[in-house]
Amino acid sequence: MNFSKWTLLLLIVPGLTSCMFVTPTQGVRDVHFQVSDEIQDILPHQLLTQQKVPRTRWMDIPEALRKAPNGSLILACSDKTVFFKPWGPCSHITRKWDDDTLAEAREFFMLNGFHPLKRLYDYHAVVILDDGTTPEQLRRMGYRIRQLANTYYDFTGFPGTYYCSTYQNELARYVGMPEPIPFNKGWNAYVPADVLTSPNIKVLYVGVQNPDEGKDKKPQVAKP
Repeated sequence: MNFSKWTLLLLIVPGLTSCMFVTPTQGVRDVHFQVSDEIQDILPHQLLTQQKVPRTRWMDIPEALRKAPNGSLILACSDKTVFFKPWGPCSHITRKWDDDTLAEAREFFMLNGFHPLKRLYDYHAVVILDDGTTPEQLRRMGYRIRQLANTYYDFTGFPGTYYCSTYQNELARYVGMPEPIPFNKGWNAYVPADVLTSPNIKVLYVGVQNPDEGKDKKPQVAKP
């Protein structure tokens, strides 16, 4: 870790605090998914506001990660919005490479590339997403992942830099797929949870930390 990276972080943090008056994705500040027998499928754009999951898609985090197909996107969620991640509780997006590995831009001061899948076990919840990636496209993504192996997580938005959302957009773009995370004008960034508003996304499973708890809690929606 060198001085230039600390300087960069100090430049970024004031910009984030200036965005505190922008609401998180769909105004949702807390995540408490509930199992439901009333619905049969999950509409991605309603997942955060309704926070209801069919019983057949509801499971603990390790099972959800095991069932996730290789190449699927994974939206990782805390239970609430925190100060240093004001864009919402589902503040990280990654991609399953294989049964043990993620392909991702992980966090500040860390190299982009392959990271252990088990690190997601500590999140409050994970949402497994299908963006249409085929095994052949995933194999081709591997070339780009290795090309970017010497780059670090970077939120500046400068050309050739990547944070979690733009990294996944780059992998998709490299193999000729639509970018899964749209640009958010309010945040002037690609917000991870906005992947749920993409027309090409399907929700496969929702994994939660304690599947037998929190069933009666309601989502807290920010006032406009």
